Amino acid sequence: MNRDILFRQENWIFSYRVAGILMHEGKILLQKPVNDDFAIPGGHVMSFETSKETLAREFREEICADVEVNELIAVGEVFFPWGDKPCHQIGLYYRCSLKDPSQIPTEGMFPGHDDWGNKRIDLNFHWLTPEEIKENTVYPMELIPHILSGSEEVFHFVTKQISNTPVIETERLILRPFTPEDIPALLEIHRDEEVNRFLPWFPLKTMEDARRFYEERYAPKYARPWGYDYAICLKQDNVPVGYVNIDMGEAHDLGYGLRKEFWHQGIVSEAAAAVVERAKKDYLPFVTATHDVSNPRSGAVMRKIGMKYCYTYEEQWMPKNITVHFRMYQLNLDGNDDRVYGGYREKYDKHFIEENL
Repeated sequence: MNRDILFRQENWIFSYRVAGILMHEGKILLQKPVNDDFAIPGGHVMSFETSKETLAREFREEICADVEVNELIAVGEVFFPWGDKPCHQIGLYYRCSLKDPSQIPTEGMFPGHDDWGNKRIDLNFHWLTPEEIKENTVYPMELIPHILSGSEEVFHFVTKQISNTPVIETERLILRPFTPEDIPALLEIHRDEEVNRFLPWFPLKTMEDARRFYEERYAPKYARPWGYDYAICLKQDNVPVGYVNIDMGEAHDLGYGLRKEFWHQGIVSEAAAAVVERAKKDYLPFVTATHDVSNPRSGAVMRKIGMKYCYTYEEQWMPKNITVHFRMYQLNLDGNDDRVYGGYREKYDKHFIEENL
């Protein structure tokens, strides 16, 4: 039975991890998962296990080496994306040394592995010089200068690899969070009935409607640790003319809308591609998007940014209470190209695959 001190809640994860700076002949051992950056080897502390016991066990399990766990050199508060959830991790970092250098290669790269649940995770372990470490991305980044300095003081650091709606700039656009000052612009985006035809709410009519819309749909999302809820602004005035977002529910649904006078200029495609690229850098595993079959231009945006059609389903769409056939598109960001999100198929009885799409 796994007794890792690791708590998973509906919207977040807590992790207690210990890691070791293993040094030998001027080089430091780092681990590197496939298609990822370097990290300091270690693992999760088990219940009623000391952090030093954990670290010795992890090195035995992952690289079959016995290590001497020496002095504590750092304590970290690390915030990072774990799959589709934000993780709050407390990490302890120790200096370590090999008890028997003949147990493993002491230069170059060699294979190892970790076990997660019933799944084996292959890892490559690399001996890097300080100069090589400076030339690569190594997590947690805030700790690396302290390690390379050789300081004997215990270092406390905070590293945040996640954020909520960080500003993105493209060739023509500024993508940023909405603010209360943008309420008039929100009203302009959502008051047009033609623009609203394919949106999941009724047109806004008054400034008070727009204020309530911001307070109910945006302000709570900006209070979370991780999110993508963007205003689309042209660089010349930084005034919102549309929106693009990725919902942080299980479907990771991509949504977008744009004022009518800015249609047919590729603005939504430019904005959506930039936000999806940011989500990929944050290790979000996939995004989906759906469009009404009567709105094929929305599907064109999905295809333009690399999404692929998966299936169609019928929904009695609320709050407008109309029957809609939605096409579901998906883009996998983590290399798992066979994954298809099935939540809509499970929820709605009528679903099928259209040919020649």
